[in-house]
Amino acid sequence: MADAKTVPSAVPNLNVAIIGHVAAGKSTLAGQLILRFGGVDSGTLDEYRAEAERHGKGSDALAWILNNLRVERETGRTQENSLFGLNLDENSLRSAGADRKGAPAVDAIRRFTFIDSPGECGHAKQIHNALSQADAALLVISAVPGEFENALSQFQQHTTTAIMTGVKSYVVAVNKMDHPTVAYSASRFDEIRSYLKSYFEKRLRASSAISYIPISASKPSNLLSSPRRTMPWYSGSTLVASLAALRIHPRRSHAQNASKSLRVAIQRVFRVHGAGTVATGRVERGTLRVGQKVVIAPRGLKATITSIEAHYVAKQAAGPGENVGFALHGVARCDVHSGDVVGDAEDNPPKEVKSFLAHMAVTNQPHSLREGATHMLDCHSAHVPVKLQKIHSRLMGKDGTSKDLKVVDVEPKVDEAHGHWVASQAYFL
Repeated sequence: MADAKTVPSAVPNLNVAIIGHVAAGKSTLAGQLILRFGGVDSGTLDEYRAEAERHGKGSDALAWILNNLRVERETGRTQENSLFGLNLDENSLRSAGADRKGAPAVDAIRRFTFIDSPGECGHAKQIHNALSQADAALLVISAVPGEFENALSQFQQHTTTAIMTGVKSYVVAVNKMDHPTVAYSASRFDEIRSYLKSYFEKRLRASSAISYIPISASKPSNLLSSPRRTMPWYSGSTLVASLAALRIHPRRSHAQNASKSLRVAIQRVFRVHGAGTVATGRVERGTLRVGQKVVIAPRGLKATITSIEAHYVAKQAAGPGENVGFALHGVARCDVHSGDVVGDAEDNPPKEVKSFLAHMAVTNQPHSLREGATHMLDCHSAHVPVKLQKIHSRLMGKDGTSKDLKVVDVEPKVDEAHGHWVASQAYFL
């Protein structure tokens, strides 16, 4: 693993949301990636293993690297999004087979921010939040007979959210190939891949990129090295090589947003001793700099950026696509909220909107949409109540879903609800 401090600032960061149904093994896979690339030392992992064994959950030790909440460890299910960063240098890519003949071309160093999200449908807010930050998605599917088939509603919710937020690049990891009921079966992998290819072909444009990788997160198999012993029938890329080959779709290009006015969608806010009010979020446009005077919309709060960090490394500036934490001088913790948007006070600062026109696809409960009704709206990192003011027209789409054109009155005001970056153009009620 390349030391985070040695990675040149010019190296682009790629945000990857980890999504998938309950018990697909998302957090175990995330823990395995952290372990393999030096994000946690063996001593710390031994402590997790010992604690997991004491609670009768020894097989969950890797997932505990990210699942820190008591309820997550007791239930074995992720409840909140977790972020972690990884840097792949040339040696890492070479060991993953990225230099093998026929493997996709990759950059010398790739910098990733992974966002591990819950699998249950009740966590739609967290899933949308993760995907609104993502340049690509790592979709984890269980190969165990019945597990994927019984979770199709979760799978469809996750993929619909990903498609609606504009995600164009996917790596599909068919996990648990080591399970006794699967036994590294080529036919089971082909069965799942065939279903998924048919599903995505109906919903994604031809420009979208999807790769399908059979893996075992717990063993591990086909993460870093070719599975010649366990899956001799497979001749494709390893998971890490496929991740390293991901490219940002032109519509989500960070380069074209670098010269635009600053926008940072706030994810979380903390009070940190010695630093004061600290917010975390992704720089969507422009450049965030230490010493910069900023405005926080929609309340119009004014503050100064006093420090910036990315994965515990101090920075003087952060550009589009980077997930950072930054200290805000001049505002109280209680006045800044998730969903607020930060902009440069002297360069087209963000403003509030009271209403906006939206074209939305109704995928379920079409009769609940009526004028005057109040719903919760997700837009980038915002989760706010809105009132449906007027329905202008109803159309029937080719896929059979009802499509409504309407005006939404936002309560409280959502900053610049649309038209400024890809994630801000996707709404979910």
